[in-house]
Amino acid sequence: MDDIIGESARDSDTVMRTTLMWFDNVNSLLTRIKYDGWDLVGTRWSFKDVYSHAMEVYGVKKGRSVLRCMDPDEVPDGVITAYLRGNIEKGEVVFPEEFDVEFFNRMRKNPRVYAAQYANNPKESGLTEFSPSWLKWYNLNEPYAYVFEGDQTRKEDIWSMDRLIFIDPSMGESDKSDETGIIVTGMDEKKNIYILECIKERIKPPELMDLMFSLYSKWRPRLISIEKVAFSGLLSYWFRDKCNDLGVYPTIHEYTPGSNRSKLARIKGLAPFFASGQIYMLEGMHALRDEYEWFGVTNSDHLLDALAQGPELWNPGQENKDMMDNYEAEQEILSQRSSITGY
Repeated sequence: MDDIIGESARDSDTVMRTTLMWFDNVNSLLTRIKYDGWDLVGTRWSFKDVYSHAMEVYGVKKGRSVLRCMDPDEVPDGVITAYLRGNIEKGEVVFPEEFDVEFFNRMRKNPRVYAAQYANNPKESGLTEFSPSWLKWYNLNEPYAYVFEGDQTRKEDIWSMDRLIFIDPSMGESDKSDETGIIVTGMDEKKNIYILECIKERIKPPELMDLMFSLYSKWRPRLISIEKVAFSGLLSYWFRDKCNDLGVYPTIHEYTPGSNRSKLARIKGLAPFFASGQIYMLEGMHALRDEYEWFGVTNSDHLLDALAQGPELWNPGQENKDMMDNYEAEQEILSQRSSITGY
């Protein structure tokens, strides 16, 4: 099998999934499964490509493999032998007799071609938009988010945060449609942002509507933000009818992406928040971490696209003292109500 994926698979999740399904069936073409095998050769057009898939499914015999352009710890142990090399390894040009750094610098002007045809490992090519060092982590033990920074530990009450739900919906209604990305965030009084929950699944419109109500009940957000075109076209009627049935009326913000900003530009707008250490991610959010670390060299960015709605809508949460003052004021008002009229 030689170059069974290309640019079309890189740019289309549907084409990539079709190729992966074909590859998963390749063993049925072997005459003697115990003795026969296959060779898989080609160019790394995408992180989630057929080569990564093969290593995830079959695992790698690391003692017999060459994995110089990726971290061996990221590859599971298994049965296939892999030979993976890039144009530059540990800062040195691999074939200086044929190529020099100036040549590669010229090739970098087209980042995706460079990453595929030369680097063979986009993550190590320096082409990703976000630095892994910007990632910050927290642990969740409701009702508190715990942050460990050096020898210091602090906790934040998630119910004092300004909580929002952001949705990047898929317009398709089939099992082969793109995934829907959902992000739940909370911003504390110091403008730190915590990713409370993230979901990336293929969800049909009726299921998405049910999930929206479930997340609303769970997190009690100030609002749910969803792209206006998708909400108006797919969910608006069903959602309002369901609200009347349940007697629950979440605030919906119909998000309109700026006409003068592409999706890529909107996501890049998150860089100052990550770089300044404002965004904290929960351990185990692997789908979001993959999108973050590979943004710029892969088209899988539904969670980041949902999160990119945040800069227009985030507000600081309340301090505990303010929450207590508000609660006491509320109780004082309620104590003055008439037991007969309720007013």
